[in-house]
Amino acid sequence: MRTRQTRTTVAFVAVLRAALLCCVLVAGRWLHAEGACPSKCHGHGTCNSSNNCDCFPGFTGFDCYKRQCPFATPWVDFSVAQDDMRSVSRECANRGTCNRGSGRCECDPGFTGAACNRLMVGCGSATNQCNGHGQCTSMKDIASLQNDYNLFYTTTYTTPWDAERIFGCVCDRGYSGVDCSLVLCPYGDDPITTNQVDEVQALSCLCNGCTGSFTLSFRGDTTRALDVGTETAATLKAALEEIATIRSVMVTLDGGASLCDNDGVSARITFTHEHGDVPALVIESKITGGTGHVAMQTGGAASAYGSQVATVRGTKEWTLCSGRGQCNTMTGQCTCDAGFESSDGLGGQGLIQDCGYRSGGAMTTCAGAAGTGIRCNGHGRCSGATEFKCQCEDGYFSHDCSKRNCPQGRAWFEEPQVNDVAHLTRVPCSNAGICNQMGRCDCVTGFEGVACERMSCPRNGDGVCSNRGVCRSARELAALTPTTSFTTAGFVYGSDPNLVATWDADMIQGCYCDKVHQHRGTEVRYTGYNCAKLPCPSGDDPWTSSQVDEVQTVSCAADGGRFTLSFRGETTRTIAASASPLAVETALERLRTVISVSVTFSTGITTACAAAGNVITITFHVPAGDLPPLTISSGSLTHSTATVSTGIAQLTQGSKEDAVCNNRGRCDEDTGTCICALHHASSNGQGGIGALDDCGAVDEFMTHGEL
Repeated sequence: MRTRQTRTTVAFVAVLRAALLCCVLVAGRWLHAEGACPSKCHGHGTCNSSNNCDCFPGFTGFDCYKRQCPFATPWVDFSVAQDDMRSVSRECANRGTCNRGSGRCECDPGFTGAACNRLMVGCGSATNQCNGHGQCTSMKDIASLQNDYNLFYTTTYTTPWDAERIFGCVCDRGYSGVDCSLVLCPYGDDPITTNQVDEVQALSCLCNGCTGSFTLSFRGDTTRALDVGTETAATLKAALEEIATIRSVMVTLDGGASLCDNDGVSARITFTHEHGDVPALVIESKITGGTGHVAMQTGGAASAYGSQVATVRGTKEWTLCSGRGQCNTMTGQCTCDAGFESSDGLGGQGLIQDCGYRSGGAMTTCAGAAGTGIRCNGHGRCSGATEFKCQCEDGYFSHDCSKRNCPQGRAWFEEPQVNDVAHLTRVPCSNAGICNQMGRCDCVTGFEGVACERMSCPRNGDGVCSNRGVCRSARELAALTPTTSFTTAGFVYGSDPNLVATWDADMIQGCYCDKVHQHRGTEVRYTGYNCAKLPCPSGDDPWTSSQVDEVQTVSCAADGGRFTLSFRGETTRTIAASASPLAVETALERLRTVISVSVTFSTGITTACAAAGNVITITFHVPAGDLPPLTISSGSLTHSTATVSTGIAQLTQGSKEDAVCNNRGRCDEDTGTCICALHHASSNGQGGIGALDDCGAVDEFMTHGEL
């Protein structure tokens, strides 16, 4: 009776399972026909014939649930060819994390822009750019902003990749430093030196029947409009002294009583308080009608009109604190050496705090450590009478050799001196840091190295590269570029040290991610620009059909020794020539790159290698798809009667997908977990329920899946 009842129960369960499976298959066909994509692609895509979502622009993921962030040329990446690192755009330019909820990039410190495509070298925050004492400017714009104060060239910088991506501070007059945080002290002429002359420039103007005006600019400041018919020596002097960059000038007219007349006048302008070889005044003319011409003569050239006297190149010093004091860049005030005081700009006593007045009688020694008598602070040689100037040894500078030079590197941000050429000049702290009193660079956010010469790698709460990778230069990453067979491409980025386009080869850095510690499918390393992402399992889409597994063969003719097999950059432990099919299978499945395989030998053969030869047939279930060939290392195999022979061949080209979460689940990149769509579950790699933590099985009882 119990036996009959048991049989009846088993039969009933079998019928019930068959009925449920039939319902599932019918439902599956209906779902397939109706386009049953998960959550109807959340309204952000269309369902295709394979029940996969084709997402609209701006959305991503198997169910189009996640927003996509803006893409831009990456700051750093693997190379695609020699000296080619930026051919493929990347989300958030590989320097920010995409907020999948908002579709906005959350940029690393120092980076900004919709796609984190701008690097702000010392610019600070948007509300306090350059500490309020400068303008944050692109490399493209700085090229054309000559002001003869801190920008001395007019060029173009439009074709290099960083033209509109690297920004830096152009400081206002009186400030300096990468972030304009340093206050400049007054400049002046050394009162001890003699036989020097002031700069004399000539402004030559002819106006016969013309009208209009022109302006003069000096070190970035511009005069009012100067009328060609009414200006005199006195009004020109007043106009020049009204601008902030000129303290005082003398003006004399040669060839007439007004600034311009019908046969030409040259105005000789002597710079009495702006010393040294000063830049030429810059003319912007708006003269119209008749015959009109206005021009500058400088550097010893003769003036155009009148007695045509030669101009004079200034030879007086123009140095901080007149070379006789120490500048405090926190306050912008000079601390003068003993016997020097504020001057009138001409060597006499006055109110300009430039140490330009000698009040202590004749000098007898050079400056040095106060109260010690050590000249030049022990780091230089005193020139002796009559100038008593310190000539500093290597590594030291300033008027008394008290300051240490900082290490130099290629400038991150600088004024191009030649069209489309920059970042070649070696400067202290690479223009990405402040040189402190100890001769060490205090780098601004995002830079590191003794000279701030390297861009820092991404850092989060877990550490650099999320503590899952190592920081490598663009040159090093090029060599490590992975191939489809998981070897390294060995590309060179920066093959020619003089190639302007790859100036950043050893300066920009990125993360090279570690390998994960468990089987993850296609990906064997942590992912993301900062190695923060954990790859999810991948495999065959259970909804597709008429596909086959990859099958490869390994032939081995040997009767002793050992060998190894390698696949996608991973190598097995040694396998004995006498190994069984299970031993070979186990060795392969221990690799990070292999999850599930089946292994068989030639009929009648029980060992991996045989004296007459054996063919090992390996069927790849996971990973799926058209796979790269295995490789064999056979150097430790032996053959007692013949030569060892091995080989690898592809028997069947795999055609199954190797898709993240099998195209049937959402990948949680924080945990590396697949969240499966309704009625989908973890598989065994062959379509059945299993423990691979993917979404490769269709659940006939409809009890699995969340989305």
